[in-house]
Amino acid sequence: MARSKAKTRLHILNQPPGEGFWVSPGIFWRLAGSEGQLLLKWTAEPKPSALPDFLFLRDDFCMVPWKITHQKALGKGKFQVGLKGVASPALASSFIKKEVWVPANTLPNTKAKEKTGQDFRGFTFVDLNSGYTGKVEDLLPDARNPLWHIVGDKGKLTVPVNAGFIVRVQPRKRRLEARLPQGYLELFLV
Repeated sequence: MARSKAKTRLHILNQPPGEGFWVSPGIFWRLAGSEGQLLLKWTAEPKPSALPDFLFLRDDFCMVPWKITHQKALGKGKFQVGLKGVASPALASSFIKKEVWVPANTLPNTKAKEKTGQDFRGFTFVDLNSGYTGKVEDLLPDARNPLWHIVGDKGKLTVPVNAGFIVRVQPRKRRLEARLPQGYLELFLV
């Protein structure tokens, strides 16, 4: 039985929407400035007073992170948002009507699992900066900073479940690509 696009989109990590790692609480609605800013319409309840540091866009079943460089709350779930690397209306217009995704634990009052990131157990983890490769063996839960325990070719490593490190998620290939800060492996590889 073939999966519909909508079903695939909503079950991006084999979890029902709002209960897995990713949720889509809004869309980029229209341009909102002369320097590539966008108007984000937050459709989920409750409406937040501020956005997380990163928003994600889906690209061929991969989550691509975009750092928010500035945000301005306009009321009623609308935000003027600037994204790093998007400095022109021409580029920003390619984001119009695209759903934004965020980690479920960044939303207030969601029914997300307490162990955010547990859906990645068994995924191959690749650090694009150092070439380190390993398997995500476990999630070490912590309310403020959950960690993935990764066992790889060069040893064991713990990595924060942090959207700032993740470059690409490929659920079908069960692969996470990240860019760890320079020197991270030297400090934390066991």
